Amino acid sequence: MILAMLALVVTSAVGAVAQQEQSGQGKQPQSGSMDMSKMNKAPAKGQQMTEAKMMERCQEMKEQKQKMEADIKAQDAQLTEQLTEMNRAPKEKKMP
Repeated sequence: MILAMLALVVTSAVGAVAQQEQSGQGKQPQSGSMDMSKMNKAPAKGQQMTEAKMMERCQEMKEQKQKMEADIKAQDAQLTEQLTEMNRAPKEKKMP
């Protein structure tokens, strides 16, 4: 009896694995493991960034950051002015 139950369990497990393989749901790599079949063997194509280009890009990014900071300061000033104006409004114009 025990042997029959064991055979049934093994048969069910083998059938489930076969069904997964047919449906494309076979064993997947564990999270954090590397799937070597999907790795590119050839080195990445493209130019390496030279030091001069890197410095140029860095300078562009610094200028962009400065512009964003200036825009944010201008927007903050505008919002502060609007808030001050709203706070000075007569009580009848304020929302309850």
